[in-house]
Amino acid sequence: VILLQGTGPSNYRSWNGFGSTQSPGPEGEICASTSPEFCDKYASCSGKCTKCTWTTCIDSVEMTLAAIDKIRNAIPQLQNDVMWASGCSNGGMFNFELAQDTRSAPIFVGFAPIVGLPHAGFNRGTNHFHHFIGVWGARDTTCPPFSDTGDRTFDTTYKGWYYSSAQNTTNKWRHDGCYPSNIPAPTLNSQLFGCFDADPCPHGGPALRSCIFDTGHVCDDSRQHAAILNFISDLHTFHRGHSASLASKNKKKHMSLIFSFLSALLFLALLALLVRIWQQRRRRIALDSGNSSHIELRSSAHQPTDLNTENAQGLDPAVLVEYELV
Repeated sequence: VILLQGTGPSNYRSWNGFGSTQSPGPEGEICASTSPEFCDKYASCSGKCTKCTWTTCIDSVEMTLAAIDKIRNAIPQLQNDVMWASGCSNGGMFNFELAQDTRSAPIFVGFAPIVGLPHAGFNRGTNHFHHFIGVWGARDTTCPPFSDTGDRTFDTTYKGWYYSSAQNTTNKWRHDGCYPSNIPAPTLNSQLFGCFDADPCPHGGPALRSCIFDTGHVCDDSRQHAAILNFISDLHTFHRGHSASLASKNKKKHMSLIFSFLSALLFLALLALLVRIWQQRRRRIALDSGNSSHIELRSSAHQPTDLNTENAQGLDPAVLVEYELV
């Protein structure tokens, strides 16, 4: 587990992305006129401030990748490890930036944001086939997951910032992950608590789970962490079982091929043996046939007499002195 902190002064450490420093976006400003200003807290934003800028202006993706490289160089065993990203609140929002940035997206296999959503207009989905579990609080007013208007929600804690709703965000993620099939994410509402899985993608693909708990904007509820760990564990068990099943099928296939090969060899060996026996039998028959008509008998008076073998068998043994094959 690698724990990273955002950058900025004490009490204002943050992550940049998901629209936090890019207002106005495709859907206009990400904040209302009543929102407080935070841009002056960050030296990195000097000369770049807008009304809605509220996080550090440092390239947080580059900072994250540099930290991961440093850790991997120090611990070579981590070079090929599968990596997940998770975070809470602003850290959860940053997950969406990591998922769509082409520099960071290939590194991660999945994301697990807690009470975090991208700003309205910056719901850009994922750049890869990433697994996803989103955990939100039904009573969260800082990053509210639900909206009566559908696609965007409004933060009433700070009055405030606009976010993409949990439904809108997961639908976009689902569409990108299951492309070209537009399979929707589970339907979410503020009265139904628990975790809900999307239907499987055709031809395989990433898993998506949405969890709603009766909580506010909190990061330390045990149900949140249990839901994420269970999701990752379920995926690990599935892939391990799937791999074992494939290995078993491959083993059976290989054994079948070996059996077929040995059977073919045995058949050829038997065929060769039968051919050899047949050839030897024909040779013996030919020899026996030739010998029966070329026996010459010599009498004691040495008078040659040509006889058929059958006739020779009837001669008096005293008359026979020798015989030879001619």
